[in-house]
Amino acid sequence: MAYRVAITGPESTGKTSLVRQLAELYDTAYVPEYAREYLDKNGMNYGYEDVLKMARGQMELERQMLARANQVLLSDTELINYKIWLAHRGWEVPSWITDHIRSSRYDLYLLTDIDLPWVADGQRANPNDRELLFYRFQEELDAIEADYAIISGQGALRLDNAISTIEEYLKL
Repeated sequence: MAYRVAITGPESTGKTSLVRQLAELYDTAYVPEYAREYLDKNGMNYGYEDVLKMARGQMELERQMLARANQVLLSDTELINYKIWLAHRGWEVPSWITDHIRSSRYDLYLLTDIDLPWVADGQRANPNDRELLFYRFQEELDAIEADYAIISGQGALRLDNAISTIEEYLKL
């Protein structure tokens, strides 16, 4: 069984770049962010039910990729992101999301710091809420008593910090 490591945090904090670099380094599978694919296909005019579909899609992608993992499975985001997204929009968070977060807790979470500049990409919508959202991620991780580390630094330093954290935690 593979260790499960989630790269999570506010938008535009380098999660996708980090997960791809780590997957290459560890020669393993990673779970892409399902919401990106969904929004590319369906557009940015989404509603509550769309976010729930994206959350379910994220869960299914993880299930599929777990079978392909080599010692560690890396996830580019996870359901805490969807919980915060729903709450930030003022929408109800269904109990199945909260239940899944608690029952399927990752072995380790890498919470990406907001020390990178925000970059618009057509899907990002919260350039002024990054600090607030970062603290919400911390609160959610604390609430489930998750093992997590804040990953900061620019460029190679950010990757080195992530590698050190993973290797120390998983004793790789």
